[in-house]
Amino acid sequence: MANAFFLNATPHIIAVNLNTSLQNQILAPQISVATESAMLAAWKVPIAALPFQGQFGGNNSQNLMLVISEGSSSYMVWEIRSSVPVALNLYFYILGDQVVGMDETGSTGRIVVSGASKVVATRVFMRAPPADS
Repeated sequence: MANAFFLNATPHIIAVNLNTSLQNQILAPQISVATESAMLAAWKVPIAALPFQGQFGGNNSQNLMLVISEGSSSYMVWEIRSSVPVALNLYFYILGDQVVGMDETGSTGRIVVSGASKVVATRVFMRAPPADS
């Protein structure tokens, strides 16, 4: 079974929660000015046929990802759907005000990421643990 990787591509610490997991994943950027390099912090979750807390659902299922950024006073909730075969790894680059998804071949064509409605976002935020957990 493949995995989905959520990568912090921002200069801020972020908390990520997938499908109302019981715990947030804290992703701290690893930027070195001295060596002019950056390594993206990542959270790996399994891909399954259907979404569940802390796992990504394939088969064009609705996945809801909450992102809380240290660099912002607000949060974002993203709806993610993928029709990529569940045997391929997926990569989601979190870029502050957008998320870009691609499969292990580099294709973005069968992944749709969109901002969740305010009603859905509020529901997800209220069900999530505090940002620092």
